[in-house]
Amino acid sequence: MPKLRPINLQLLKSGDRGESIRVLKDLLILTPRGKNQNLRATDYIKVNDHPGKDAYIRGTLDENAQYYHREYKAEEYGYAAEYIYFALKNLGASGPHISEWDCREAVSAVTGQYRGAKVTRGCRRLARRAQHAWKHAISSGVLGDMTWECQVETPVIKKNNQRYGGHQQSADIRFAAKTKQEAEVMLATMFTHAIADLHGTRFSAWKVAEPAVVMMKNLEEVEGLRQRRMQIQEEINRLNRHMENIETLEEAITMYSATALTEDT
Repeated sequence: MPKLRPINLQLLKSGDRGESIRVLKDLLILTPRGKNQNLRATDYIKVNDHPGKDAYIRGTLDENAQYYHREYKAEEYGYAAEYIYFALKNLGASGPHISEWDCREAVSAVTGQYRGAKVTRGCRRLARRAQHAWKHAISSGVLGDMTWECQVETPVIKKNNQRYGGHQQSADIRFAAKTKQEAEVMLATMFTHAIADLHGTRFSAWKVAEPAVVMMKNLEEVEGLRQRRMQIQEEINRLNRHMENIETLEEAITMYSATALTEDT
């Protein structure tokens, strides 16, 4: 078999479509050649999986462990997680998780086919092999700063000394951080006094952070909160006028009643 050129990570990072197709085409093979393109079928242990067959590199899985407990890590196919992440991202995958639809689109880009049993089998194999790599690349920090998003709510306002959520306001906050832990520290440092539940906040990320975009999205959220604050202020003004009208009517009735009582006596 001819010696193949190793996969170029820098090309993948730059968005090169051809290099991305090389990675995914390799992953669709039962025994991929790996990022260095030098692995052979004899380097793998082949197993029956559901659906279809699968394989993993010798020594990457505990031989005594139950096979169905494996995580399908990138290392089991001769790759690092970021190779698979960038390859899929360059072909349109997005979001915090990889779906079978993302993989179907990628398989179609690789094979030029859009339907049929071959596409379905390839889609399932790629989804199985890519999901852990996608999540690990995001959470491990190897990609550099990621855009971490979380939704928070303002503190609870009590009504009659009981919890009342009718006046809570939600907002989406974005952080540029390498890992979820870094984003959690930023949230705890800057927003503890402004949100209801710090420890229950869920974070998600899937794309490399661009500081200008992160700032723009947060400022858009600020503008949304400002608009909501203005709506609430208008409502408060209407309620104040309502209360003034009630007070005026109350005074008029009181004065009339007092006058009528005087005339009767």
